[in-house]
Amino acid sequence: MTDAGYLLVFAAATLLPAALAAYWLAVSRPNWSIARIALLSPLPVPALALLASALILLRVATASKEACGVDACGIASVAAAMLAICAVLLYLTAAIIAYAIVRKRRG
Repeated sequence: MTDAGYLLVFAAATLLPAALAAYWLAVSRPNWSIARIALLSPLPVPALALLASALILLRVATASKEACGVDACGIASVAAAMLAICAVLLYLTAAIIAYAIVRKRRG
């Protein structure tokens, strides 16, 4: 699978649950504000991705020179940074989509 394929899978894994959660929260919590629902509904998947990114960086920071080899730690650091950037961008995208869903649902 290419990098674009992984990004597509990560985007789908972020956006679909966020859209479903936004719809569910809009129906089940009518007294919550649109902004509150839009900011909370896409949070779980990007939070897990940021946690994984932090764990990768922690493992790289505590690795010895022998464990890193030629450039394995540098590659892992860049991968963790890319994961964190993708998580933040997809969170923002999912929040915008959730806002649109809740706003349409509430009229």
